[in-house]
Amino acid sequence: PCCVTSPRRRPRANGTRNGGRCLSAVNMDFDETRKADAKAAFEQQSNTNGKLEFRKVYELLFQAEERKEYSLNDFQEDLKATVKPADDSLTWSEVEKFLEENL
Repeated sequence: PCCVTSPRRRPRANGTRNGGRCLSAVNMDFDETRKADAKAAFEQQSNTNGKLEFRKVYELLFQAEERKEYSLNDFQEDLKATVKPADDSLTWSEVEKFLEENL
């Protein structure tokens, strides 16, 4: 789960970590329909290498209300701990790995 993979960011009892929110503590439902919709949007927006910049992935995956609870900085920290992207862009397989390991 998120927050546990990074030794410097342990979750607190209330689901926060160092002031930020742990993804698993934020109530989000990523059912198969939502994942399929996200994948379709990702494929439509990705570049010719099949990658999409992480900020756009964040906006694509999380609704406005969810982004209030789970910040871009939290997303970036969890990405680095889970996927370790080579640059600021992600492939869909990296997004899937992130979702599987953090939700």
